Amino acid sequence: MKIIDFFNKITKGKSKDVLEIFTFYKGNFDEHKDKLKGKKGIYAWYLMPSETDDDGLNDYYKVFNNKNFTATFESEKFSEIYKGKDIKSDWSEKFKKEIREESFTKESKKAFQFSALLFSSPIYIGKSKDLANRISCHFEKLNEKISLRYSQLDDVNEDEQDDSNKSEVFATRICKLVRDEDKKNPWDMNNFIVRVIVFNNEEINDEKVTKIEKVLNRIFKPAIGIK
Repeated sequence: MKIIDFFNKITKGKSKDVLEIFTFYKGNFDEHKDKLKGKKGIYAWYLMPSETDDDGLNDYYKVFNNKNFTATFESEKFSEIYKGKDIKSDWSEKFKKEIREESFTKESKKAFQFSALLFSSPIYIGKSKDLANRISCHFEKLNEKISLRYSQLDDVNEDEQDDSNKSEVFATRICKLVRDEDKKNPWDMNNFIVRVIVFNNEEINDEKVTKIEKVLNRIFKPAIGIK
């Protein structure tokens, strides 16, 4: 589909023939979740900065830049195998100083928070055959765990998750991502939104939805996406 065709559908109110797009936060989801019952599609979770001081921005920065990898490099020319762990990007001290010296007003704080939320990469991309049920469970489990200390969050095995515990694994991974073992938790449910795309075209079957989800994860590399 060409971009002009897509926008023609949107502006003429016909985009529902192809897809529907929703944005939810905890406060409005229950009111609108019936629109997702039995619907298949893709969803993505996003995180808004909680504070705009240098510590708050550092916390937000780490979510997107301090991803952990285990990498193995092999070469026929060398007999060594190199393994790396905890590859991290440094938070610029110069930038932290600039943040400290230029305080955010109440208005600019809100403007920054919403800008970061709208322009940020997703922290998680998933799919479901029943979006209402999946996202409802995600909200429930995330709400249960977001106030827990890091040490209270159980270890999860992503390879062993199934439909019965997907939301449990999701919430634990999200909370471990945004938590710091040595600091008070700066995040709550008001920092999260989920954007949902419902595929109404019957030709987009479950197999195609799965393929779309995998490609999106590879392109956008969400912090706790498919590895």
